[in-house]
Amino acid sequence: MSEIGQLLRDYAAKTISRRELLKQLVSGRVVIIASYSDAKDPAFNIQDYIYQGKSYIPLFSDTSTASRLLTGAKFNSGMGYINIKANYLVTMFAGPEWLIINAGDDLMVEMYAHELKPFLSSTLTPPVTETQATGLNGLYHVLTEPTQMKIGKPSRPPSAEALLEMREAAASTEARLVYWFWMSISDGRSHLGLAVSPSDEAIIRQIGEAIEPIWLKHRPDNSLIDILPLDTAGLLEILRTQGQVLYGGGSNSSRSQATV
Repeated sequence: MSEIGQLLRDYAAKTISRRELLKQLVSGRVVIIASYSDAKDPAFNIQDYIYQGKSYIPLFSDTSTASRLLTGAKFNSGMGYINIKANYLVTMFAGPEWLIINAGDDLMVEMYAHELKPFLSSTLTPPVTETQATGLNGLYHVLTEPTQMKIGKPSRPPSAEALLEMREAAASTEARLVYWFWMSISDGRSHLGLAVSPSDEAIIRQIGEAIEPIWLKHRPDNSLIDILPLDTAGLLEILRTQGQVLYGGGSNSSRSQATV
């Protein structure tokens, strides 16, 4: 039985909470229906379906379960099953996407992508094992296991209004220091990154819940956010040159806006 399949059984039996289900799910692997052009530089095209009149993205615990549940279902041209790390998949989502695991099964579970994002930090950012300080198109590589990130400055920075609103939102949380920057994961789409101290799971979640709707309002075209613990080894040194203080550390609104 697959790891995700066991999680679904435990959740149905109420031996684990929904929070624990989501947390463990992000640490595992799921099967999606998708296509990509190059395994070394994947640009995924993920198939969705309609359920109860709404579009959803189907996830599966394993390929055998997917085959059983999708008997007779139509795949778009070039689509097939792809086994993927759930944490990497979640970074591709903006947040409002509706996900259903094992749709049509007795143990199917519905969720939204934004419910999974607070648990990304513990799966995507283990201690940095190497920092490559040489620039690449103005960006810096940060090598982690198992994820490679690029951190740099955006060609289209957040507006002064967005920075002010996000700074005020951060002030309502227990965070003491928050950096903003631009990042991509495994050469995926570039998007907003935040680094938070203290690097406590609850505080990271507070920041996400406070800032996500603001960023969605200002950048609906690219509303993805990844939040990293600031105490990740090597991260602070890079952010001192490639990032900007959003809140704390003696920052104020004029300092944040001066870089826009």
